[in-house]
This record gives sequence, C-alpha cells and structure tokens, in this order.
Amino acid sequence: AVALVEVDADVVVEDLTIDLAINHTYRGDLIVTLEKDGVTVTVFDGTTGSNPSDDNVVIDGMALDGFRGVDASGTWTLKVVDTMAMDTGTVTTLGLTIN
Repeated sequence: AVALVEVDADVVVEDLTIDLAINHTYRGDLIVTLEKDGVTVTVFDGTTGSNPSDDNVVIDGMALDGFRGVDASGTWTLKVVDTMAMDTGTVTTLGLTIN
C-alpha cells in the first residue's frame, strides 16, 4: 500500500515525527518506509515492539532523523509492504509533524 501526504509549507526539516496506526493480521510481515526527495527511512521493519505476532502497529511521535535538511514541501510517500500475500491490513492513522 502507498499513502501520499502533500505538505504545503516552505520549511526545511529540522525535526520530523510520525504517528502511524495499522490494523494487520500479522505485523511481523510488514516493512514500512517514508520517502521524500530520494531519502528513505524505515519506520517499521516487522520487529519493532515487544511481540511481532501482535495484530496492530501503533507508533506515536516516533522521531525520524534521516530527513533533517530536506525541503518539507511537496509529496511524502509512505509505503507499507506485506511480505506474505495471505495477510490483510489497513492504515488507519497517518500523521507527520514537521518542525
């Protein structure tokens, strides 16, 4: 799945945090990345958290340091890859805070 976030702010990223919630049948199969201007940061790799077999992914205010210095305006791309085709899921929350 791909989610696009349009940012209409003429600002250079100093700090960026993400809020993300995904309902999924097996989160251990997920790889989640955020991309902007050729920079890709892994948000979740299936092992974050205490138990990869939990159904849901919930990330509140996770700092993503890899975007420092990037122009915030334009399209940000969140990619969720499920490495097992038999599972299903939905991104229910996505928010970026850029300072």
